[in-house]
Amino acid sequence: GNGYDAHLAGGVLRTPLGSKGHNYTVLLRVRLGTSPGVLLSGPDDSFGVDAVSDNGTALTLAFTSSNITYLLSNYTLPQLNESTEIILTGTENGTSAYVQGTHVGDFLVAIDGTSVLEPMAFVAPVQTIGNGGSNVERFIVWDGIQDVNDISGM
Repeated sequence: GNGYDAHLAGGVLRTPLGSKGHNYTVLLRVRLGTSPGVLLSGPDDSFGVDAVSDNGTALTLAFTSSNITYLLSNYTLPQLNESTEIILTGTENGTSAYVQGTHVGDFLVAIDGTSVLEPMAFVAPVQTIGNGGSNVERFIVWDGIQDVNDISGM
């Protein structure tokens, strides 16, 4: 009805949109694999899971922008054999992540190679949902910041 119809092909949902700017809330329910992968992508950045270290067995949430990957510090995804709910909230002051309704961290970046960490703000990539290797079961994007307690479990 609004002209923003998405198309599903090969397990990937493609929208005519690129990115959702600040302020936003994104809810994803996915069945995660055991390897890194992209869940959302757009012209500005992408979001998914990546290896915590070089051994590649532990995964965390990650944004990639300008070929630089920003891992969610001090967080490892649990090995779940069920649907995992991921909620992202983004403002011009930073991006936060919630898993299964619990705040698991904020995306941070080191300033000029120092130990000073500052919040990193990402736009929400909404051009491509899924990658063929992950099973995205639900995807909702809101304009504005939603109360996580109200939307978790939707």
